[in-house]
Amino acid sequence: MSIVSVILISAFGGCGRGRGTFALPAESMHEGDLVFRRGCGITSYAVVRSDPGGKYSHIGIVARDGGEMVVVHSVPGEAGEDGAPDRVKVEAVASFFAPDKAREGALLHFTCDSTVARRAARLALEIAARGVEFDHDYDLGDTCRLYCTELVHHVYSRCGIDVTEGRRTHLALPGFTGDYIMPSDIYESTLFEVKYTFY
Repeated sequence: MSIVSVILISAFGGCGRGRGTFALPAESMHEGDLVFRRGCGITSYAVVRSDPGGKYSHIGIVARDGGEMVVVHSVPGEAGEDGAPDRVKVEAVASFFAPDKAREGALLHFTCDSTVARRAARLALEIAARGVEFDHDYDLGDTCRLYCTELVHHVYSRCGIDVTEGRRTHLALPGFTGDYIMPSDIYESTLFEVKYTFY
């Protein structure tokens, strides 16, 4: 994969310090592109430490919603104040990469059939509209609930594409023993090209 552009936003390491919101040029985003971020909290740290090839802790898929490019992603801890369960959500790109949520990030472009990418993005929007909840069990055998990488894998799988190319990460940790899809299992895909990174 070639890096078309590397954007250095800040020389500072911490979230919320030293940089503004990462702003992707609108023309650089396409439906079905993937966005990755490394977050700020202990959960993000744990994901990166558990992922042997890990640099990022979270992933979403870019979709067009009402003329605006948005990110569809499944994330814990961002359900809001109404007490609703964690679920698949639709969020502005700027919000996804806000300084208090992302210390590093990347945009990857699907290099194959753009029709497939658009269909995957539409499926992700439909899942969000149905209020599908976050999968706190991290169970790849059950798509009634979805975690972040599982969501991306699921919508592309329904289009006949395995974005992991068969990769799984085996974990043997307290409460997490089995095979999981980690962010690097998708980031390493030969089906995508890195368009932008920031740190």
